[in-house]
Amino acid sequence: MVKLNKNMSVVRSNEGTLSVILGDCSEKDWPSLNFEASTFEKKLMYFSPVNGKIIYKFCKTTNTFRSEDDDHDLLGILTRDVMRAVKGSPRW
Repeated sequence: MVKLNKNMSVVRSNEGTLSVILGDCSEKDWPSLNFEASTFEKKLMYFSPVNGKIIYKFCKTTNTFRSEDDDHDLLGILTRDVMRAVKGSPRW
């Protein structure tokens, strides 16, 4: 996807945040998709331009991060958000 989308990158900060910078080719007005880890609470927060802040907990049964609100899988919503914003599709 990075080859198809100019200036797309992934940036990790020392403060426990991870940002997927969508680059110049984002078809939406979305600069990035952001994650923040809370090691104390053992949760992952995803900041989606479409859905806002969503909090996930790790599910040992499925080895996936599941939403606290409705139990959806993080990977599904992340895939949809990425495909809405840029060219190509992720390979995970």
